[in-house]
Amino acid sequence: MRTQRLIVYAFVAGLGLLSAESAMAQLNLSNPNSFLQGTYRYTMVVTCSSSSEFTALPDLRPIGGGNAATSHETGLITYNGRGDVDVDGRGIAIFPGPYPNSSAPENTTIGPIVYDTKHCDWTYKVHGNGKFTQGGDCRGFDRTGPVQFGIPDEQVDVTNIRLEGQIGSNGLVLIWNGVAPTIETLTTNRGFTTKRVCGYSGTAVRIQ
Repeated sequence: MRTQRLIVYAFVAGLGLLSAESAMAQLNLSNPNSFLQGTYRYTMVVTCSSSSEFTALPDLRPIGGGNAATSHETGLITYNGRGDVDVDGRGIAIFPGPYPNSSAPENTTIGPIVYDTKHCDWTYKVHGNGKFTQGGDCRGFDRTGPVQFGIPDEQVDVTNIRLEGQIGSNGLVLIWNGVAPTIETLTTNRGFTTKRVCGYSGTAVRIQ
């Protein structure tokens, strides 16, 4: 009798466990974004080609003058489990130039090296097999850079960032990239506006 009771108890407990797992699965299916939540430390490299305008896809040629820039940044990215992302980052942007030297127009100089901070309000969506997409807008502030270009304390807004990524099997590591060509818009509080197409490569490790 004792053995039979133990078997019954184990069976009932097993049913309870299966029911709990089933309920959790249903909960996650109703909100797949819950698979991705927490705070991660990220590092990212961004390389952009900027121009006043680009031709339409599939051509995507820059029209008018422009430049290229590469930035290396790090910071915190937080997913709330419901589709919202907060990003707080800082980094160095390098503009290779050459650029005209206003004090000696016959000469040129390398582009500015800028240290900036930024905050982004993004959204994200988790898809099958741990894939996810994320993106939105960012607002940054240039903290240091050449005074002759009016860079220190400049406010910079970037819109239409679009990224796709993969969640690691244990959820502790994320990777993302900007793969499909997307035209972003960069605007400063100095009255400057440009279009840009960027490549992104990011990695993040969960810390909370």
